[in-house]
Amino acid sequence: MLVILGLMLFALLCPWRNLPTNLDTLLKSLWRLSGPVAVTWAIFVLVLIGTTAYSVLLLIHHLGTVGTNADHLRQIILAIPVLIAALVGLIALPVTMIRLHYTCRQTLAEEEGLITDRINVAVVGLGAEKTVKFEDSVRKIVERTVANIEVRIGSLLALGRLTRNNLDVHVQVMQILVSYINANPIVLRSFSPTKRSSPAPLTSSNTRLDVQTAFDVIGDRTADQVEREKLRVQTNQVPRS
Repeated sequence: MLVILGLMLFALLCPWRNLPTNLDTLLKSLWRLSGPVAVTWAIFVLVLIGTTAYSVLLLIHHLGTVGTNADHLRQIILAIPVLIAALVGLIALPVTMIRLHYTCRQTLAEEEGLITDRINVAVVGLGAEKTVKFEDSVRKIVERTVANIEVRIGSLLALGRLTRNNLDVHVQVMQILVSYINANPIVLRSFSPTKRSSPAPLTSSNTRLDVQTAFDVIGDRTADQVEREKLRVQTNQVPRS
């Protein structure tokens, strides 16, 4: 009885705005429920249906003997609130399930938005630059804009941490890292205002730290990340009808 009264109170306090009422949405919400949750809701449904059926049968049984037996009248009076509570519970049940489904969708949307914002901030950091000053051959102060290696390394490490915690964006982050490596020179060139920089062999000592960090992030992929990449390749290779 307390469970039914609790469901009735929840149904009265539950906001009804912005809730879908069509059968298709309800069935989709029911289908998305996990196993334990679905079993729990099934038990609630059976209890509520059983309570409703029992109250209806009890009411029908005692209606014909109201005038001859006062005990029957008392049974009817007790059965009516139970019947109302059971009906309210049956109405509140699908509403609760739909609200649960939409709450999960809202939570997922907020999480995806947060991940997208973090990726955007990191991408902006990959293009960070700073102004450095130096003296040229005639002792004149010259300013030049160069890559802010420290900020870029921080952005690369943030992307690596993000892709380890969120496999859904792993392939996207890997594409960003590969594009960054392709768009930036791998070998660190010494700048001189009077001499032209010449290519140098690729070694660990003259490799740009940010590009090396990008290689390290790609090389530190876990087995799950590699499997996600294979799945993406297999999906792209499936012919579309």
